[in-house]
Amino acid sequence: MAKNAHAAYIQRAVYQQVVQARATHTQMCLDAALIAANDVLQLGPGRAKEFADAYSQALTEIANMAVDDTRDLEYSKAKLDERLKQICGEHFVPWEGRYRCDGAG
Repeated sequence: MAKNAHAAYIQRAVYQQVVQARATHTQMCLDAALIAANDVLQLGPGRAKEFADAYSQALTEIANMAVDDTRDLEYSKAKLDERLKQICGEHFVPWEGRYRCDGAG
């Protein structure tokens, strides 16, 4: 196998792993949200399905907003913070606190 063909093979394999890991993480987030919604709000099967559908729709909307935004995501950050501030009230945490990448939080 030529070097370029081998590099392409490795690149495809890594890409497939990233895609699978992202899908697994997304599903785990939905699973956790459903469990928490059941524990706190006592959602049964009907409302749990509604919640799961709304979760998926919200996730898609957030992802699309981020894709359409500039590299620094200023619009997305502002819109998400605005919406979450309405939902969370005095317990609201701004973007910088929710998306910490320093290992803390």
